[in-house]
Amino acid sequence: NFLKNIKPALGDFIRKHTGADTVEIIAGVAASESNGKRIYTEQDKLDYLMKKNPDLGKMKTFFNLDFDD
Repeated sequence: NFLKNIKPALGDFIRKHTGADTVEIIAGVAASESNGKRIYTEQDKLDYLMKKNPDLGKMKTFFNLDFDD
């Protein structure tokens, strides 16, 4: 999508507004760091959020929340 649609329009825009005859746009995709585990289940999501905020577990217990269908 970038190469077909955005890059040509971006090049035209830059040439028009700068007066440059040629513009070279170099684009790349950076590799992202992954921990190797994806969050899929409701329990996995809850565990992830409880790691970020431990009080969430207390709230789940206090309000007797259950995520099972």
